[in-house]
Amino acid sequence: MNLSSNENALVDESLRKVEATFNSLLYISGGEDIDKNKIIEALAMSIIDLELAHQSLITVLNKVREQGDE
Repeated sequence: MNLSSNENALVDESLRKVEATFNSLLYISGGEDIDKNKIIEALAMSIIDLELAHQSLITVLNKVREQGDE
């Protein structure tokens, strides 16, 4: 079984969100003196990006499950 183009797009979107989270966390943990507000902003955006990645992956999972039932 292969993922459809729509499913692949959702997985790609999730990967981009995870990458953005990774980069943001690297930025705030890099040992530089960063403003507290920038840290809060980066953490909040990381949480949002992970939630979006999670939603996309759940959508793909459900679509693959539906295909298995057919």
